[in-house]
Amino acid sequence: MKQATISQPILAALAKVAVSTISRRFAQEDISPLDKSAKTKKFDVTSARRVMRGFFVHTDAPIQRKTHVFYNFKGGTGKTTLCSQTAFLLNLMGFTVLVIDCDAQAHLSTIMDYGEEESYNTLYDVLINSLPIKQAIYPVWEGLDIIPSNLGLTRIDIPLNMKQRREEMLARVLDSIKKDYDFILIDTNPSMTPLVVNALFAADHINVVCETAPLSLKGLSRVIDELERVFTELRLPLRFSIVANKFESKMATAQEVLGALRRDYSLHMYQSVMRKSEDLNIASKKRLSVLSFAAKNSPANEDVLDFIGDFLEVSRKSLSTPLPFMDELVVTTLNETKEG
Repeated sequence: MKQATISQPILAALAKVAVSTISRRFAQEDISPLDKSAKTKKFDVTSARRVMRGFFVHTDAPIQRKTHVFYNFKGGTGKTTLCSQTAFLLNLMGFTVLVIDCDAQAHLSTIMDYGEEESYNTLYDVLINSLPIKQAIYPVWEGLDIIPSNLGLTRIDIPLNMKQRREEMLARVLDSIKKDYDFILIDTNPSMTPLVVNALFAADHINVVCETAPLSLKGLSRVIDELERVFTELRLPLRFSIVANKFESKMATAQEVLGALRRDYSLHMYQSVMRKSEDLNIASKKRLSVLSFAAKNSPANEDVLDFIGDFLEVSRKSLSTPLPFMDELVVTTLNETKEG
């Protein structure tokens, strides 16, 4: 997969420092821009990672919530796009990232340049055929790997149901490689299958992606109810937050839905809002981070930068510390789990 190039002003916006500060950091690392004569200096992702790592990867603020699931059992909410953009951005920031595609449609795999027409090892081989997980991990580029998917994953549910302690299988195999990554991002299919339950069991945090449309809002209560039911049965604390996605400020219904989300789920909402943007669709088509080609003032650029700030704040929270947006039912579940 061809690496993207990132401009110096975009890197400065990501690090929230002056362009001159970024320029000095590159000079200190003895890294030259790809085209020294260009007015706007650009760097490849590998070089940019070396510089950006110093801004974001801190031993005094380690990542506590490493495994994130992007979930909704309604299709079309934009969770795969958000998952891929989050992976690209975390990688650019200097983190090592593994993405796992749990959807047989393989959209995330396609974005990462592992198309479903090719024969790759998947979670089916790992969970059903006992393939060592490292043999199902493929490189995207430096610091970014993937466990891809294909249509063969549609056959996983029946044999997975026959396994003992089946809901724990993915978590157990991930334990052997967690030390190799700063983040593990899992994209799920829009359902509550045994494989999705495995992903949820393995998660340190769940990101529920909700389109700002009336039907998505109506379905969200069912999603939350189902998550609470599953986690109560698993006797695990439920840690989740909600991402408002595809927001259109000129649409009255979108404004109403966003207002309802902030009113009814205020303790769970990310502060950032992802606006509907053609640049995000183009990013998926180009198989690139939106930061690599969109204008600095693009809504997509602004929104992914805001979101990643919220995402990192959540990820640095201790697993034993309830988030400010954990409601009473979630705290009760946590307490019952401890007592049990």
